[in-house]
Amino acid sequence: YEIASCLVGSEMCIETVIVLILSLAFTAFVKYTYRRDRLTESAYLERESRANATRRQSLDSLDYITIPLDSLPFFSNPSKEIASCQETIRHLASCRIVNLQGITNTDLKLTYGAANLPALSEYDNNYASLTGTIVKWGEQLINEGHVEEAVRVLEFGIECGTDTSSNYILLASCYIKNGDSDKFNNLRNRVHMLNTPMKKYILKKIDELNA
Repeated sequence: YEIASCLVGSEMCIETVIVLILSLAFTAFVKYTYRRDRLTESAYLERESRANATRRQSLDSLDYITIPLDSLPFFSNPSKEIASCQETIRHLASCRIVNLQGITNTDLKLTYGAANLPALSEYDNNYASLTGTIVKWGEQLINEGHVEEAVRVLEFGIECGTDTSSNYILLASCYIKNGDSDKFNNLRNRVHMLNTPMKKYILKKIDELNA
């Protein structure tokens, strides 16, 4: 009986020690996380303060995108959907367009000055509008049987550095329809160089199309 009591007591003691160790570990983790978050927040606030104090810099060095209106397939009597895309593209041709994907506002202010942030945001919004319209335009051209014209539109999207998955998938489908294996392989290599979480998805989809 005494031996059994000692064993039970020993098990209870071990359990108590384990609970105590886990409790101490959790407390230490919480304190570490709190300190890390405070340091991260402090570093962010310090960078943001420097960014807001950065003077306006010239924007001449930006990689502006020019829309080649002469080489894109504009129809004189298009459908309503295509007409809308053509109108948007013509409007954007007179705007400043820059691909600023992946660059934070803080980094933009540190590089070009806080006063330039509204203009930079406008240029980036124009880029988003451009890449989105290209996909809609290319898809509608395909739906209406204008595959060659769709290729020209979608290839321009690639030249603009888009990471929109639909642009690559639609263009791959056009290459497959045309039996253009060289362009398909070049497009696939281009996808491999993308720095986007969608890369694996795009490769999977275009490989399925080519299966």
